[in-house]
Amino acid sequence: MADQKVNTKKRGKLPNPLSPPGTTRLYEEKRYAHFDQKIVNILEHTIIKTLLAKAHVENGSMLNVPCGFGRFTDIIQSYNIHIHFFDLHPRMVARCRERFAGRGHTFCNGSIRELPYRDNCIDIVFTIRFFHHLFSQEDRISMLKELHRVTRKYAILTYYDATIFHSIMKRLNNKGHKILMMKKKDFYKELQQVGFKPVIEKTLLPVLHAQKFLLLAKIK
Repeated sequence: MADQKVNTKKRGKLPNPLSPPGTTRLYEEKRYAHFDQKIVNILEHTIIKTLLAKAHVENGSMLNVPCGFGRFTDIIQSYNIHIHFFDLHPRMVARCRERFAGRGHTFCNGSIRELPYRDNCIDIVFTIRFFHHLFSQEDRISMLKELHRVTRKYAILTYYDATIFHSIMKRLNNKGHKILMMKKKDFYKELQQVGFKPVIEKTLLPVLHAQKFLLLAKIK
């Protein structure tokens, strides 16, 4: 099993890239409760299902980082994938263990900056709604390198595309300071730098939403 390849060596304490999400149950209940977010959630699930089908990692292993409360687990399990639930926040990992224990999955608390896994030990890494946070370029590339190091085949991740329309809308909604918008060519250059090749790109809502979903292949 893939969980047997985990390096159990203790790691030093690393900086917290995100502030705690609050009470886990409350976050889980409220995050996608509004009508517009329910639509977003449905569309995201549809895209994830498409990308997983294209990746052909049935019966393989996945590192879900950060796992949050395991929002996409039902779709992932439909491909009989062994999941490593991994998150910086212990209560998120605990929530996933509460929901999905007994199904042969693995649960681990730690930082994406220094993953306790051996090289090439996971079939696909899965990082959703993470790289739109305000990381520096150096920090982001460092984390991408860690994902590239542990995956054997693929990665699925998201970013926010800095189109003129979406940049204006974020400013009008006063959310520009909370979300990192990256130009596609710049982010693709970073991906190429660490050794990822975009295979498929999906847009959540063309024109109306800036979030992009990528299926990446590891360049060997």
